[in-house]
Amino acid sequence: MLECVYEIKLNGLEYLLKPLR
Repeated sequence: MLECVYEIKLNGLEYLLKPLR
């Protein structure tokens, strides 16, 4: 369960950082 939450958080960070690149 924790891994799922961690993966979602990483995806969210990547989504937020994408426009900055």
